[in-house]
Amino acid sequence: MHAEDSLFETQLLKKTSTPVTEVSYEQNSPTLSQVTAMFIEDRKRREVDPQTIRDYGSSVSLFTTFLGQDLPISEISKKLTQEYQGLLLECPSNMSKSYKTGNIRKAVAMAREKDTYAKLDPRTVNKQMERLSAIFNYAKRAGLMRLNPAVDLRVPLSKNARYLPFEKDDLNKIFASRIYTSSPKEDWSAPQWIPLIALYSGMRLNEICQLSLEDLKTYEGIHYIHVTEDSTFQSPKKLKNQNSERYVPLHNHLLQLGILQYKAKIQADGHQRLFPTLSYSESRGSFAVNFSKDFRKELSAIKVKRKQIVFHSFRHTFRDAMRNARIPTEHAEAIGGWKSTNSLAYHYGGGIDLVPTLSEEINRVTYTHQFAFEHTH
Repeated sequence: MHAEDSLFETQLLKKTSTPVTEVSYEQNSPTLSQVTAMFIEDRKRREVDPQTIRDYGSSVSLFTTFLGQDLPISEISKKLTQEYQGLLLECPSNMSKSYKTGNIRKAVAMAREKDTYAKLDPRTVNKQMERLSAIFNYAKRAGLMRLNPAVDLRVPLSKNARYLPFEKDDLNKIFASRIYTSSPKEDWSAPQWIPLIALYSGMRLNEICQLSLEDLKTYEGIHYIHVTEDSTFQSPKKLKNQNSERYVPLHNHLLQLGILQYKAKIQADGHQRLFPTLSYSESRGSFAVNFSKDFRKELSAIKVKRKQIVFHSFRHTFRDAMRNARIPTEHAEAIGGWKSTNSLAYHYGGGIDLVPTLSEEINRVTYTHQFAFEHTH
C-alpha cells in the first residue's frame, strides 16, 4: 500500500466525533476516485447488491467527465455539484447510444445543436445526485470533507414526472389483448401471469420475475407469497430494501384463475423457479430485463404508451385499489412492503401471524366494477 493510501485509510478509521479543527481537509486530501474505491469496498463488505455498486461507479464516472479531472475530494464544492445537476437536466436521455460518448459535456453540446431532443427524466437526475451524495456522506463521516456538497440537491417532481396508475381503459386493453385471448388459461406462462400477479399484489416486477416455487407457501390454509432473497438453491435473488421482505397473501382471483395449477405444472416439469423461461441479466442483476422490454413493446402495440405509464404503474394501481377498499394503512404498507412497515405497530403485529388478517384485507381489493375481465373468469 502506498504511503498516501495508508494516510487515507487512517483518516477513514478516525471516529466521527473527532473535532473538525483536528482534521486538515485540504492537505493530503484523497481524490474522488480514491474515496469512491473506499466507499465501494465498504459497500461490498456490507453485501450491497452488485448492480447497485456498479451504479455508484457509473455515476462517479459521469460526474468525473463533468469535472474534467479526478479532483481532490476537498475541492468539490456545492457550486460544482449545482452546476452538474443543471447539466444533468440538459443531458440527452440516450447519450452513449445516440451521441457515442460517455462525456456529459460533449453530449450536451451535441444535443443542443438539435432543435429538440429527449432529456434525462428528473427521476434519473435525482438518482445520479443521490449516489454522489451517498459517497460524499461517507467522506464526511470519515473526516475527509466538512460538508456534503450534494445534499438537498433534489429536483422536485411535477405530477407529469411521476409514474401513474393505469386507467380503466388501459386495463381493459391490457387484459383483453392477444396475449390473453390467444391462449387458454392452461397454457398461460410468464406473459400472462406476471401482470396479473402485479395487479392483485402490487409486487415489483423483479420481485415477481425472480420467484421460486418454494416462495408460494401455505399458512393456516392460506396461500401466500413469501417475498424474500432466501432460496434453498442457488438463485441470485434481490430485494429493493430491507422492508421489501414480506408475506403477500394470494388474492382469491389469482387462485380462481389457476395460479396454483400453474405452479404444479411447472413443478412437474422439474423447474425450481416459477417463471423458468426468464433469463438472468448479469449486468443488471435482474430477471426482469427482457420481460420489461417486451412489456413496453406490448403497451405500445395496444396504444397504452404514455411516459408515466410503465409496468410499475401496476403497483400504483394496486395501492389506489387498497385505498378505495379502505384497507388500514398499516396493513396496506405490510402488503406492499412500503417503508413505514418498520413501525412498531407492524412489527409487534407479528410477521407470518399477520397473514390471515392480510388475506382478509387483500381480498377486499376488486376491479370488477372498473373493467371487463370476462375472458379470465
